[in-house]
Amino acid sequence: MGALGWKMSFSENMSASNRLRVGILCGPIHPKWGGPAAVVAAHVQVLGAHADVSVFGVVDPAERDEVRIRYPNAFLFDRAFPNAWYRGSGLRAALSDIAPRLDVLHAHMLWDHPVYAAWKASRQFSVPLVVTPHGTLAERWRWSSPHKRLYRRLIADRLLEGAAAVHVLSTTEAEAMSKIGLRTNSVVIPNGLPSASFEFRNNRGEADAAFPRLAGRRVVLYLGRLWSEKGLDVLPRAWAAATSGDDSSILVIAGPDYNGYENTLVEAIREAGVVDKVLITGPVFGSLKKSLLAASDLFVLPSRSEGFSMALLEATAASLPAIFSRECNFSELGEIGGGWEIERSEAALASALRHALSLPKSELANIGNRANKWASERFTLEKVGADLTALYSSLVKVKGRI
Repeated sequence: MGALGWKMSFSENMSASNRLRVGILCGPIHPKWGGPAAVVAAHVQVLGAHADVSVFGVVDPAERDEVRIRYPNAFLFDRAFPNAWYRGSGLRAALSDIAPRLDVLHAHMLWDHPVYAAWKASRQFSVPLVVTPHGTLAERWRWSSPHKRLYRRLIADRLLEGAAAVHVLSTTEAEAMSKIGLRTNSVVIPNGLPSASFEFRNNRGEADAAFPRLAGRRVVLYLGRLWSEKGLDVLPRAWAAATSGDDSSILVIAGPDYNGYENTLVEAIREAGVVDKVLITGPVFGSLKKSLLAASDLFVLPSRSEGFSMALLEATAASLPAIFSRECNFSELGEIGGGWEIERSEAALASALRHALSLPKSELANIGNRANKWASERFTLEKVGADLTALYSSLVKVKGRI
């Protein structure tokens, strides 16, 4: 689309109000990509009460229609070579037209082209840039590959240190970035869910109809990408050890395949001898996801690293007790008795699963209720929206417009 076309589209998206004008950018914006895409959707939803928001995303052809439904006025760019960089064809040109009339650019992720494009536009037009890395620098293994180390040296470190603010999801993430020598203006704003989400309604009918194998069994739920780093490398054998001689429980693994890992996972389940005790559902969204949460008795996330797990937060909103690894950075949830924080090992995971499954349903419900109360007092989307708006306002000279 030419420059004039972008200007016309932008003017249609922006109201004639004195509100902040914010551009939100993310490469993997389709919901199948999990956490970052979910956070972007939440931010767009809540910021609408405070600001005029333009969304910039990168899509494959098969994703475009569904993303367009979620973001009717978004600027969507075809994913182009190099695909792994989430380069959006035409994104730089669009930002050249639109960025001068924005108050803030907010880019999600770190290694992707939209973040780089936002940085360039920020420097060119003196628009404050906020970057949300989503924990991508929280552990060294996340950037240990040669191409990411090179990208850090050439671009990422300069980008983060030049940003007006780096939005981190926890103090642990801020400390990790400081330890590797980054000098950033880090601002901690955790993820959140709408306050109404914590008033969870137990309606499992849709899940029972979609997945008949759940009937009459205790359900342990994993929700997230099918990827070894999310803990699926240790979960099958731990599940086998925890449920030896027990056919009354079923492990449900729900989420999209990531880089073909589902084949590895299926083989691991077969080798562990628990094919009859595991159900892989594929990705679940909307009412079906809520119904599956309602049908579950326990949540499990033995992840190797989390910036701030939206899936774990959704489990607390559904009043589910959770078993989670220390790397999830949710220690307080275990401390208040809302679940069990464990070492990320097969033995520790199997022991925690065995213990949780030995408890009566009433006790699991009590633990889940404590989790819900704790999270509802800390992680509402309404608070996230107010905190983000305050951050944006502190970074710009609004010149009397708000």
